[in-house]
Amino acid sequence: MVGFNIFGKGKKEGGDGRMPYLLSFELVPYKLYAGRKSSATIFLKVKNVSKEELMTSLSVDLPQKLNFENVGLSRVKEIRLGNLKPGEVREEKVNVMNSIDAEKGDYTLTITATAHFSDYDHVMNAIKKRFSISVV
Repeated sequence: MVGFNIFGKGKKEGGDGRMPYLLSFELVPYKLYAGRKSSATIFLKVKNVSKEELMTSLSVDLPQKLNFENVGLSRVKEIRLGNLKPGEVREEKVNVMNSIDAEKGDYTLTITATAHFSDYDHVMNAIKKRFSISVV
């Protein structure tokens, strides 16, 4: 078992001091439109760069005025990927929409890749990336 510290920094037991994942994403199209419903797709890619198999989940957190569904009830989407073997890459996509009353500006989204211990309730380590989507 890989020993991760809670802050994701420093030398890990049996590891080389790196984070357990490489996380990348692409947004298509790169902007949304104010005054009307518009949507974009986030293409997520996560790679297990550790030497151990890791139970993995991805989550996307949205700010107000952005949502995953037309009714706007959900602000967080979790995707449970199961176990990723060392070097394994998984790709997922998530659709994001703006509400009609979203004002022009930049909105910050947070994407988190999490390594779990035993089940999805126990977190060993996580990495977060933030990026902005523009409403024009």
